[in-house]
Amino acid sequence: MYTEQKAWREISQYLPEKNRINSHVFPKEYFIDWRGNKIHIDHYENKSASAKVFLIHGVGGNGR
Repeated sequence: MYTEQKAWREISQYLPEKNRINSHVFPKEYFIDWRGNKIHIDHYENKSASAKVFLIHGVGGNGR
């Protein structure tokens, strides 16, 4: 989970400010089971958005 990983805070300083992970901008994190696989979901909710974007990054990779 983001809240438990110090490295993300350190790396974040190199990103544009609007894309940085900080105490105000953590995704909702949860896992779902799909066909015997544990899928990690990072969910940034924006109820006023006119569209939804799904980014799939995988095969053991890290999408953060």
